[in-house]
Amino acid sequence: MAAHKNVNEDQFGHRMEHTAPDPESGFPAHDLTSMASDYYQNPHYYEYNDAGIERPVRKLLKGLKGSPDSALEVYRSVPPEHADKGIRPGDWVTPSKAYAEGHGMHATDPSQDWPVISQTVKAKDIYTAGDSLAEWGWHPS
Repeated sequence: MAAHKNVNEDQFGHRMEHTAPDPESGFPAHDLTSMASDYYQNPHYYEYNDAGIERPVRKLLKGLKGSPDSALEVYRSVPPEHADKGIRPGDWVTPSKAYAEGHGMHATDPSQDWPVISQTVKAKDIYTAGDSLAEWGWHPS
């Protein structure tokens, strides 16, 4: 697996090979015009998945426009043995707690759901690939 800037190699074990967008491959939360020039005029065009998840994220993104140092809370579901390690550079994150909870749900046994952890980050440090407003990579500057 290729190394990414600001990523701890020892944390890839539970991630598999699907890596989160980074400054070279993604678009920062404070400026989505680099993804789509009309994003702020027509954000609903870029709602690809569950509207109940993406609409609140879309509203949050509108408030982050042009404010790279704005703080926001991001979430991540992780295997229980990784919960105490926190969110680390290069991790997949989401501004939607509900989305993180959904990703950590066990198919048949709620007692095996993964915990959701959170952290406050800056808008300039999370990047989307543009295919889901709920999925971001955290790469602190």
